[in-house]
Amino acid sequence: MCNLLVINGYLSVIKLPLKIEEEIKTRIIEAYKSILQDVSHDELQYVYSKFPRVYKRLSKNADEWTAILAYYAKSIFTEVKLLEGKTITEEGRFATAALYYLCEPIDVIPDHTPGTGYLDDALVINESLKDIKKINKELYNRILENVEES
Repeated sequence: MCNLLVINGYLSVIKLPLKIEEEIKTRIIEAYKSILQDVSHDELQYVYSKFPRVYKRLSKNADEWTAILAYYAKSIFTEVKLLEGKTITEEGRFATAALYYLCEPIDVIPDHTPGTGYLDDALVINESLKDIKKINKELYNRILENVEES
């Protein structure tokens, strides 16, 4: 798994294969934060319904980094699934917003764009992991452990 960064003995974030221009990176983070403001059970249900298809598409992608994105997303989805029927916690909101962004095919960099369509999704997953780590290290470590086992 050469595209995973290891920091202090733990898997960290997805290493992007290309650099994203600062202006585009800013638009991506703004889009993620916009979703974050509106996270509710409706977004959670959307993720539940769309994620299996998205995961299948990601994991079949020929690019290694995209398959790694799929591992991270699946690990986060596993944790989000535990929220079903419960109040969404702050870390649950971060995870749900990231997966919602991932499940949207038309985003800052549309998913169908050859070679780069999932770069923005990987950046959002990375941002959500940073956000989760700030408030719940146990959850963050559990997500990374699940990726490591994939």
